[in-house]
Amino acid sequence: MKNRIFNIFDALGDRDFGYLVALGLMTYAVVFAAENYFIQDDAFICLRYAENFAMGEGLRWEPGSGEFGITNFLFTLLLGILLTLQLPPEIAVSILTWGASFGVGYFLYRFAGYFLASHFALIGSALFFSIYTISAYVSGGLETSLAAMWVMGAIYYALRLLMREETPYGNAIFFGLCALALLTRLDNLVYLLIPALWVFIFAWREQGPLRLMAALLPGTILLLAYALYTLAVYGTPMPSTFYAKVTGAGFASGLEYLHSFVRLDYSIMLAAAIFAGVVAFCRNSESAVRKAVLLTLPSALLGVAYVVYVGGDFMWYRFLYNPLLLIFAAWLAAISVSKDRCQSVLLAIAIVILAPVNRLQASDPPSRTGLESPPHLYHWVDRDHGPFNWRSLGELLGERTRPSNQPFPPDPVISTKAAGAIPYYSRLSTIDELGLNTRSIAMDAPIVSADAGHQKEASLEMLVELGVNLRLGHPTGVCATNGGLSSRSSRELFLPVVDDCFLRMEYLNRSPRVEKMIEQRLLLSSLLAMKEVNLEQLNSFRPTGHSWRRDAFGIPMNQALAINIPARAVNKVEISLDADDGYLIELLREEEMAGVRYVDGLPAFGQGPAVHELVVDGVIDRLIVYPMTGDGNYALGHVALH
Repeated sequence: MKNRIFNIFDALGDRDFGYLVALGLMTYAVVFAAENYFIQDDAFICLRYAENFAMGEGLRWEPGSGEFGITNFLFTLLLGILLTLQLPPEIAVSILTWGASFGVGYFLYRFAGYFLASHFALIGSALFFSIYTISAYVSGGLETSLAAMWVMGAIYYALRLLMREETPYGNAIFFGLCALALLTRLDNLVYLLIPALWVFIFAWREQGPLRLMAALLPGTILLLAYALYTLAVYGTPMPSTFYAKVTGAGFASGLEYLHSFVRLDYSIMLAAAIFAGVVAFCRNSESAVRKAVLLTLPSALLGVAYVVYVGGDFMWYRFLYNPLLLIFAAWLAAISVSKDRCQSVLLAIAIVILAPVNRLQASDPPSRTGLESPPHLYHWVDRDHGPFNWRSLGELLGERTRPSNQPFPPDPVISTKAAGAIPYYSRLSTIDELGLNTRSIAMDAPIVSADAGHQKEASLEMLVELGVNLRLGHPTGVCATNGGLSSRSSRELFLPVVDDCFLRMEYLNRSPRVEKMIEQRLLLSSLLAMKEVNLEQLNSFRPTGHSWRRDAFGIPMNQALAINIPARAVNKVEISLDADDGYLIELLREEEMAGVRYVDGLPAFGQGPAVHELVVDGVIDRLIVYPMTGDGNYALGHVALH
């Protein structure tokens, strides 16, 4: 019985049979990746930049814009080049992502082939793509696989150089691949720092400084061209995401991100890879394996530390693609220390464990982690998901609001937390409320969350100052109840989507186009009334020591109070409000916004009045108080102008 089992493993070691197994695994990997196909909202950010490039506007969010909201510069540039060939957008994205995935497999195969028989190397390379995290990001629409391709290619060439294998222009190729990796994602520096330092020192000693400088030249030119272009177009070489995410608020979420990953069923394989690499390094006298382990494992661990530092990600382990790749490469190098039969056993065990386990993860990913799984990421933009998918909403917004002869009109300007498919399909000028594509918000917005990538969020005041007309936030739909709309404030508008269902928006700055749509009933204003009074009609008595309810001026539930003020220069407005409620206060000058302030209510009921001071420093003629949150018994005590 024992001999029969080992005969099976010996068959795997046979070259011809091994190639058949590799072919089967590659077929499985392609089918598995096709089953896991998805595209996410962020991909449409790249597409918007790329389409403007294809139309001759450069890599811009919109013509003339200086916003730098892409972290994957080279990926978006290549996407723009493909779009100049008139390819459908998602076909162009698939060509890039699938092509890069094959590139990852090729470099992993060449790396493993340095230690293993060619059929074993091919099996290992194909086996890597049976991991669900890897298979999912064969698509996705982002630069994940392209960045990994450059990193794996650089690692492979670094190994050849350190083994003194004669490679024409090897140093230049290595540093060129490093430059391409940085242009794809700047944080790839984390994975290339150790190999680059090692190759730099080796080349300096072995080949001299002149040949080293010559080898650095092509990569340096690429990075210099990037710096000059970004400075000229955007004013900075750092994308907005850098400013949005460098907050120091993500360490705890980064640990949770790593913890949830370690709980996955195939984490035992990762532990085995690290263990095998350490054992191989300590016990093997062959320098190639030692160097391979030192090139991959420390870089992978440094990458994991970086991922924890930045707080992880909200997508399914996208940031752990490169660490997985390097750890898997180290494992392939480490098992080469064993004899052929042992290599067959280890690969066979990996095949038996990885394929079923990762199919299980693919079948039910949302229940296994709090991250957004590929199916969940896809449903936001999948047309089959219902009328409120973000592609359909973007098309509807564009159809209703955008004149046909103006692809990017200044009126209206929208803002949203889903700044991908909605701006792409609507073609409207768009502000990203999370700051990932709007530098002023990325730099100045307050931190409101510890969620990875979404820690900052624009305040209402910031959106008003940026000229936003319609605020979508995280796009949500509401349905009419008994013929009316449930509304939270009189600022709201509703876009009819289907039947009695509507997209909720907030109307911030005045817009002739929006007001025309309201007249045409293309946008429905909320059914809330606006109660108007003159300043002298208000109770001017400050109700200290008296019943707040008795002495205050009541604001009916679901209404707003407009206070008309004789036009005059004002330095400060003092207003007392029911303290356990929240209000939005607008200051207007000739119907134009002069200021806006949100006043939070206290959590406990019955706190009495709270006096608020609003700095104006200008002429105002109207003040509007919108009740936003609370118990429904809204009241205003007094308004004083100073």
